[in-house]
Amino acid sequence: MKKAIVAIIIIAVVILGGYYLLKKTPEQAAQESASQPFAEQPQTSEANVITYTDAGYSPSALEIKARETVTFKNESSQSPKNFGAITVE
Repeated sequence: MKKAIVAIIIIAVVILGGYYLLKKTPEQAAQESASQPFAEQPQTSEANVITYTDAGYSPSALEIKARETVTFKNESSQSPKNFGAITVE
C-alpha cells in the first residue's frame, strides 16, 4: 500500500512540474503570437491570379513565394467546380 501511495505522489509531482514548466503567462503568449510570421496578413498581388476560361487556365504556370495567396477566377460558361481544397468560383 505504501508503494502505491509513493508512486501516486511521484506521478502527481511529475505532472504538476511538467504543467508548471510548459504553461505560458499571458505576456509570453502575447509575445509569441506577435513574433510569429503567420500572424501577418498575406499580401495579395494581381499577378497571383489564375483565370479559368472555356479555353483552359491562364497562366499555365505561376511562380509564388511562401505565404503568398493565389486567387482563382472562373470566367467560363461552366458552373464552379470544387477541386478538393480549391474551389473555383
